[in-house]
Amino acid sequence: MKQKFKRGSRVKYKEKIPVFDWKNRKIIHEERKGIAIVQYTYGQKFKTDNYKSYSLVLLDKNDNAYNSKAWIDESKIELINENITEGLKIIEEFNYGEK
Repeated sequence: MKQKFKRGSRVKYKEKIPVFDWKNRKIIHEERKGIAIVQYTYGQKFKTDNYKSYSLVLLDKNDNAYNSKAWIDESKIELINENITEGLKIIEEFNYGEK
């Protein structure tokens, strides 16, 4: 099985996360979304056949990497572009501090 998004691809992601609503004293699900770079799949990291869950390097509004997030299902990801060279540079800077 092949992965849908290549390492270094720029993507949009969205997910629903549980958040406690203190006013109504219950858990609600908020949608979070943003722009990111594909770092790798679960299968690549752990040598399994799961190529549908991705680790992403999250980007702020100025295109700077500020955090990473795993495991986002491919159904929650949309391709922006496959500028792999730019994406790999962002991953390296995020992981190793190189500029």
